[in-house]
Amino acid sequence: MILRFPVQKIKAKYTLAQKLESLEIDSYLQRIFARFSLIKPDDTASTPIRAIVDTGAVFSLFPGYLLNDYPKIRTEDHTLWGIVDIPECHIKAKLAKVPIILIDMDGNESPKLEIIAAFSETVNIPPLLGMKELLASYPSNIDIKNNQFSVMFD
Repeated sequence: MILRFPVQKIKAKYTLAQKLESLEIDSYLQRIFARFSLIKPDDTASTPIRAIVDTGAVFSLFPGYLLNDYPKIRTEDHTLWGIVDIPECHIKAKLAKVPIILIDMDGNESPKLEIIAAFSETVNIPPLLGMKELLASYPSNIDIKNNQFSVMFD
């Protein structure tokens, strides 16, 4: 089974766009989007959530309120950071293993996947689908010509 997700061209924010243009570089960036649903303890799926597919993210990252549907789930406190490990770049989160399904642009669904995700205490973060137990576990491909990202499942 192959699921396909759109690679969208988005205009860089004004200040970055100006810098790219001054270097004679196209000011559009590519971003991969996917939809997923969390599978709740009663085996129902949450409303699909739009997420950024982030091949640079170690873990998938979701807003912490999504853990409310899992009152008995085991979690571990963890601090995340990006490229720079300084306090102002830290995000406090709870790590948990959760079941999800991916939903592609045609509505096709992946098998149920158990992934590790960080649930952020910060509410206003965009959901990210990362590498650990997800993108690192299944072959994938970016086809820039057709603006598609594909993930292959057994």
